[in-house]
Amino acid sequence: CIFSFCRCQGLQHEVLTLKQQLEDVRGKSSAHERTNSDTQDKIGMMLSSLREENDKTRAALTEKTGGLNDVASRLREDLRNTENRKSTVELELRHVSSELSESHRRVSVLEASVEVANR
Repeated sequence: CIFSFCRCQGLQHEVLTLKQQLEDVRGKSSAHERTNSDTQDKIGMMLSSLREENDKTRAALTEKTGGLNDVASRLREDLRNTENRKSTVELELRHVSSELSESHRRVSVLEASVEVANR
C-alpha cells in the first residue's frame, strides 16, 4: 500500500509538473500570439501610412504633370507662332531686299541719265 501511495504521490507530482508546463506553454503561446498580433497591427499601420503617402505623392505628381503639360502646350504654341512670324519676316525681308535692289538699279539709271545730260 505504501508503494501505491508513493507511486500515487509521484504520479500526482508528475501531473502537477505537466500541468505547470502546459500552463507555461499556453502562456508563451498566448504571448507569442499577442506579439504576432502586435506585429501584424504595426505592419498594417505601416502599410496604411505608405499607401496614404503614395496617394499624396501620386496626386502631387499628377498635378505637376498637368501643369507641365500646360506649359509644354503653351511653349509649342509660342514656337509655332514664332516660326510663323519668322517666315513672315523672312518673306518681308526678301520683298524689301528686292525693292532695295530695284531702287539701287533705278538710282544707277538716273545717275547715268544725269551724267549723260550734264555732258
